[in-house]
Amino acid sequence: MTEVEWLSSRKPRRMLEHLGDLRSDRRARLFVCACFRRVWDLLTNTQSRESVEVLERFVDGFAEDTDLRELLISSNDSLYNHQDVVAEAEGDIERRDFPEDFVAKARYAEALRDLSLAQGLVFIAENQVQAWEAASCVASGIGWSAEASIYGSASPDSGSSELACDSAIAQDQAMAFESEQQAELLRDIFGNPFRPVTFDPEWRTSTVMALAQQMYESRDFGAMPILADALQDAGCDSDDILSHCRDPQQVHVRGCWVVDLVLGKA
Repeated sequence: MTEVEWLSSRKPRRMLEHLGDLRSDRRARLFVCACFRRVWDLLTNTQSRESVEVLERFVDGFAEDTDLRELLISSNDSLYNHQDVVAEAEGDIERRDFPEDFVAKARYAEALRDLSLAQGLVFIAENQVQAWEAASCVASGIGWSAEASIYGSASPDSGSSELACDSAIAQDQAMAFESEQQAELLRDIFGNPFRPVTFDPEWRTSTVMALAQQMYESRDFGAMPILADALQDAGCDSDDILSHCRDPQQVHVRGCWVVDLVLGKA
């Protein structure tokens, strides 16, 4: 992968493969946690959200290996439960005498959505986080959610074949869009691996540190342009750092490479 390809890539799997040894477990876990944070509303049970929160605490040393092992056990139990729900929903469709029961198909798609997300939580709870596999599960979950929406809003007189086509298109588009967003997350967390940045400790003024810590803890990165000003006041002359902070199109999440550099977490 070239630098130009990295900066424009929409394929998180290829980007993760390119990172190789640069892909630390900490950053990989934060990347996948950010993927799940994007679909927070789809994590409809408390356990799923708590799983992400435990992993976020783990990467910062506020959770133990035993917490991770317990999380893996509970995530696997949840996965088995969702597999049963999928089987039940699939059987419900097969028991119908007509293929136009769109409510049953919507429920089946929702069950597959929840199963995909549950599988993703298992991947990030393992000792060696499987970042791509987990992110792919999130994208698949988004795709199934799009299909469920198509069938869930269908009128009784809708054509079955037409809906099948519409749902397939919606699923593909939703997954493609989610992959694009995941690529943006990778660029925020890993920066540009072709241009390593050296951070001068003298730039860590009290203002700079306070801004970075507040954003890291709150996950509200609205003060990134202010952080750029504070860094510049401290003597920072790195175009890569300052432009990353000031880019209005840039997505920022916990693990942002600039904030990590400031806090000494990189």
